[in-house]
Amino acid sequence: MKILNMNTMVLKRYFLNKQGFSLIELIVVMVIAAILIVAGGISMKPALARRNVRDCGTNMISDIQLIRSYAQSEGHRAVFQLTNTAKAEDIDGDGLSEYYIGFLDMNSNGVHESGDTILIHGTGGDELCSSRVSVDNTTLPSGRIIFDPLGLVMSGAANRNIFLTASGTATRIEMVSLAGMLRYYINTDDCGGDGCTVGDLWEEL
Repeated sequence: MKILNMNTMVLKRYFLNKQGFSLIELIVVMVIAAILIVAGGISMKPALARRNVRDCGTNMISDIQLIRSYAQSEGHRAVFQLTNTAKAEDIDGDGLSEYYIGFLDMNSNGVHESGDTILIHGTGGDELCSSRVSVDNTTLPSGRIIFDPLGLVMSGAANRNIFLTASGTATRIEMVSLAGMLRYYINTDDCGGDGCTVGDLWEEL
């Protein structure tokens, strides 16, 4: 019985004397946690930029292929139209900004007009690109790819490229044939996005 009482007294004394963490200790822990959070966020930025660029390009390719299929199924020319700048803008005059649209070219002039049917507008890759990825169409004639009713590429777009960049990460979409075949590459020599060319090092995805 005495041993039990002594153990109880020791436990009571321990908990009564336990003061918890001091203010300084709490501040130190919070500072360390903040440093780790910031460091983790910085280290994640390149990975997020790389993912955004890749996803943007993957969905853009899907949209281009969808537009080509519409040309074949509807028996009309279909156009994939990019903005004239690296930023989203109102391409079709509806008051909304987008990186690109797809439309059936009902009068076969290659330019979107009120009578044309919109196929793709602010969806797919456009949503992934918006505000996170810059789209460079300088190597693409008039920033557009036109497919005829057979799905063949017109407007001199074959063997041309679209460059996508964000935070130093770059990918490019290449239209490699008149039949509409596309290839997708990611840069491997840190060309930095701005000023990337076909002559840089690229790895096919």
